Amino acid sequence: PELAARLDRVKPAQAGALFSAAVGSLAYVRTHSDDWQALADLPRIEAVLKRLLVIGDPADAGTVNSYLGILNTLRPAALGGQPEQGRAYFEKAIELTGGQDLSVLVEFARSYARLVYDRELHDSLLRRALAADPTISHVGVVYSETGSGVIHDPGAIGAVVRAAGRRMIVDAVSA
Repeated sequence: PELAARLDRVKPAQAGALFSAAVGSLAYVRTHSDDWQALADLPRIEAVLKRLLVIGDPADAGTVNSYLGILNTLRPAALGGQPEQGRAYFEKAIELTGGQDLSVLVEFARSYARLVYDRELHDSLLRRALAADPTISHVGVVYSETGSGVIHDPGAIGAVVRAAGRRMIVDAVSA
C-alpha cells in the first residue's frame, strides 16, 4: 500500500528517473537470480514498470513491456514465475514497436523460449531478428555469463546464425 501511494505521486516528468531505477534494479535481480533476497524485489520492480506504462512516454511502452516480459520469465512457473504473462508482455512489446526493436525478439528468445524449452519459437525469433537487418554480419554470444551463471548454447544459436549466412563470435573465457 505504501509503495502504491508513492508511485501514485510520481509525475510524468519524473518517469525517466523511475525508469532508470527500475531497469537498474531488474538488471541486478537478473544477475543475482539465485539470491532469494534479490528476487523479493520483483513485485516492487513490477509495480514501478506498470506505473511507467501509465505516466511514461507512450513511445517507451514497448521497452517497458519488454522489461515486464523479462521480469515475469526470471523464474519458472514452479518457482512462482509467470512465463505466459511474460510471453504476453513480449508480444505486446513486438506489437508496440512494430517488430522494429530487434532486442525484444532476442530477449523473447532468451528469456521466454529458453525457459519453456520451446526450441522452435527460440530459433524463429532469432531468424526473424537476423532477417530484419541484413547488415548484421556477426553475432556475439557469451557462453557463460559469470555474474548470473547463465550458460548459453552456442551450438543451437550458431545453427541459426550459420543458416542466415552470418558468423558468430563466442566469448568462452568463463567456459
